[in-house]
Amino acid sequence: MPATSDRAVLLAALRGSADLLFVTPDDELVTQEEVHHEAREQIRRRGLPPDTPYAGWHTPASAFDRKGSLRRPQAIYFGGDRETVGRALRRLEPAGYAVFGGRSDTEAFLLVRDARPTAADPAQLDDWRVRLALLSDPNLTVGQSPTKLPVPLRDGEEALLHTILASSSLAPVHRQTFLALGRRHLLVTDDIDHLLSTWRTVFAEDPSAFARAALDSGHPAAGRLIGELLADGAATADLLWAWGDPAALPGCRRLALRGDSIDVYLRLAARAGTAPGAAAIALATEMRATPDPDPAVQKRRMEALCYALPAAVGDPDLPVQRAIVNTLRDGTVPAWLRAELARLHAYLPFRLRSELNRLTYPSDGRRPSPRPAIGPDESRAVLAEWDEAVDGARRAAGLPPWPGFDPEDARCREAAVELLDEMAPGHLAGLRACSAHRSVSEPGTAACLYLLTATSSARAQDLAAVAERWPELFVAPTPYTTVPPALLTLVRALRAAGDPLADTVTRSVLADRNDWSRPLRHLLAGEMFTDEETATRLWTIAASTSSTAADRDEAAQAFVLLDSRRSGESPRQAAARAYAAAAVPKIPFVGRAFIVCAVALAEPRRPLWGYFGQGSVRWLSAALLVAEDEELPADFRRATLDLARRSTILSHPARVRLVAADRTTTDGLRSRFEQISARLLTA
Repeated sequence: MPATSDRAVLLAALRGSADLLFVTPDDELVTQEEVHHEAREQIRRRGLPPDTPYAGWHTPASAFDRKGSLRRPQAIYFGGDRETVGRALRRLEPAGYAVFGGRSDTEAFLLVRDARPTAADPAQLDDWRVRLALLSDPNLTVGQSPTKLPVPLRDGEEALLHTILASSSLAPVHRQTFLALGRRHLLVTDDIDHLLSTWRTVFAEDPSAFARAALDSGHPAAGRLIGELLADGAATADLLWAWGDPAALPGCRRLALRGDSIDVYLRLAARAGTAPGAAAIALATEMRATPDPDPAVQKRRMEALCYALPAAVGDPDLPVQRAIVNTLRDGTVPAWLRAELARLHAYLPFRLRSELNRLTYPSDGRRPSPRPAIGPDESRAVLAEWDEAVDGARRAAGLPPWPGFDPEDARCREAAVELLDEMAPGHLAGLRACSAHRSVSEPGTAACLYLLTATSSARAQDLAAVAERWPELFVAPTPYTTVPPALLTLVRALRAAGDPLADTVTRSVLADRNDWSRPLRHLLAGEMFTDEETATRLWTIAASTSSTAADRDEAAQAFVLLDSRRSGESPRQAAARAYAAAAVPKIPFVGRAFIVCAVALAEPRRPLWGYFGQGSVRWLSAALLVAEDEELPADFRRATLDLARRSTILSHPARVRLVAADRTTTDGLRSRFEQISARLLTA
């Protein structure tokens, strides 16, 4: 790297600053918090005052290219006295840099390259590139919110910018010059006239920006420019809305059919005399009749339409949550479209529950409590009406009953599992229909079947319906899921019912040799067999430091299940014995696998799955159930309590989305945790 690169200049200047401690970026610093931590450590090691000002940045935030040139604003994080840090950074200005940001103790400073061109001269083109990059950057502002302003021009600079636009020899910077003047509302008719012959080239990336400037300034060519963009399909919806000419409507509709700026199209339609609701329904009908060949694009188009639909067919001043429920009940909206709206907003009731629960917590002092979009009374009313409205829309569309959540949405599955005792009883018909339906994916089927079996609601015919499609459910596992694989839940339920199909499915899966099926093979072996050979094989994998994490965790659970059935003990007792076996506690990650097993299987009929859920009430409750079991060894209970301590419900309950618990619940869990901790101190 040349000695005069931006990076070399900045590092040398900041390292040599007598006013602050500079944290040199390196590969070990990958987050903003690590910069602050490293600064505090250096202050401690050097014996400096704790409030010593410091500054630095982490590697992913580096704004330098491989040659060390500064290519974008460099964010500089800091601590200590803000004024001192700002003064130290501003000493770099004579070297060709400018400093922005740092307007509060939480806003990073921004360091950018700057230049001082003195004439509209092609010989100073490089300097103008640097200067105009700064002047045209919308993220660089001065002043405080809400009155932040663009960087002010220097004396005489405005005249030079007008001159640049008149000079064909400075064409490479015409676009940035135009944008710099436009941001400051300094464009004049001559500026637009100078670029009329080259505007499609100069503004190839965003031609609507030039046309909008012409429109805003009242230039007589504005209509012609917009007409050209309409003919080419290049006009943006915002430009067409600002233009307001009836001729804009067809072009804006073409954009809306792509899923772009639908709200603008609906406003234009209303301005032209068409009811927004009717326009939205017509648009949706055409999207459905002429689907995009790419399913992802078609999904995006329809979702964009559904987001705009409630405000279009109802009162646009209503809270969006209320407008959605009203639209679900609106018979003038096609039933298929209402069902699609329900699917798109399937997480809405869980979000409302989280917001209502969060209101029961005080602010933690570090950030204000979030303000919900609607009041608590209206939230409760929407929640009370949601299921009936969704079921009505689905019934009208000829769809199966609503299972209470979208089985294909990971967030919904996680929330439904957390709320299984509330979710399952009121949605048995929907859960049964979805678990048997061939169009539902393996993760969706697994979630529906889990809710049925975990609440003892799965009938023989329900299991038979899922069993008919078991080969379709033998697929690579979904990562980060919160329910067991569908086949594992199915085999458990079939075995409990004495159905011989459990053995047939297990032996078919065990014959597979794909790597991805190995964890499932471990689990099914532990579920179905009790022989010594299987137990030895599973133990060898679970207790080995060379096993992969997936192999080890699933083999540990399989071994615990097998050993529990063989010994007649509970799974948590079997897990505790495995934990105490030779060498296991000395290897933390091996021992931890058996602790997690004990927690996951604390209630064997409704096992938990995946990772220890830091914000999960069910995981924390199960961990406390194990930790307070006095039949288990004290060291195992303490280790389980250490796992429970990781729960954010204990540390920051007001800062996590608690779909399943209000303050009363979490206070009770915290009190229970403290009581168990006190008892274990003397155990």
